[in-house]
Amino acid sequence: MNNVKLDYYTTYRNDQIINIASNQQGVNVTFTIELLEDSIRVQDLKLYELNKALFEETISARQAEGMTITSFSQTRITGSVVIEAEDEILLTTIPYSEGWEVTIDGTTAETTTALNSLLAIPISPGKHTVVFAYRTPYLMTGLSISVISIAGALLLRKYRKNK
Repeated sequence: MNNVKLDYYTTYRNDQIINIASNQQGVNVTFTIELLEDSIRVQDLKLYELNKALFEETISARQAEGMTITSFSQTRITGSVVIEAEDEILLTTIPYSEGWEVTIDGTTAETTTALNSLLAIPISPGKHTVVFAYRTPYLMTGLSISVISIAGALLLRKYRKNK
């Protein structure tokens, strides 16, 4: 681009996005694609432009609609949120894990993933109190097995000692 080589990932199976004109409004950018073979198959080559003003406006509007956190700890988040009529999902930036239990207005809510990684919750329009509580998956199962194993080892030791 403009006689400067761009680094990119060598992949033939995934889409690639290369930012070629960040913050350069009104500046002409020239880019060249150099073929290393006599011919290649280019399928669905597309150039996109991000409307930065619209993007920032949308992000600001979404942030204003965000959840107001009223309490926070390592394993529990409580807050309130107003869901507009057109929204059906409460999207968080919390990584998805089976350990999250979510209640909305005191009722256990279904959790799901968004973007293959984030915790999302289907939610109805209106004002809601939302509580996120985290419990390490299988912690109690692992703890129970450990306690039973220790008790068994102690009993076996006592049995062998009394023999």
